[in-house]
Amino acid sequence: MKAFRDSYGQTYANMKDLGSRYKRLPVGWKFRVATLKQDLITRPVAGNATVMQDEFENTFDYVGDGSSNFVP
Repeated sequence: MKAFRDSYGQTYANMKDLGSRYKRLPVGWKFRVATLKQDLITRPVAGNATVMQDEFENTFDYVGDGSSNFVP
């Protein structure tokens, strides 16, 4: 997550519980919280960076398939 919206009853303190609030995740997707042991580095794959918003207007960078140094 790169940004969160301070509406929908969201606060920084309750972000850890966000996964239980989702009603419209795509099939096969899940939400989890991880504390990284190193800085996250993202890099576009083939020149394309993927940025998504969820149903609460939070913004995420895609980190799979080699687009970052984090393996989900």
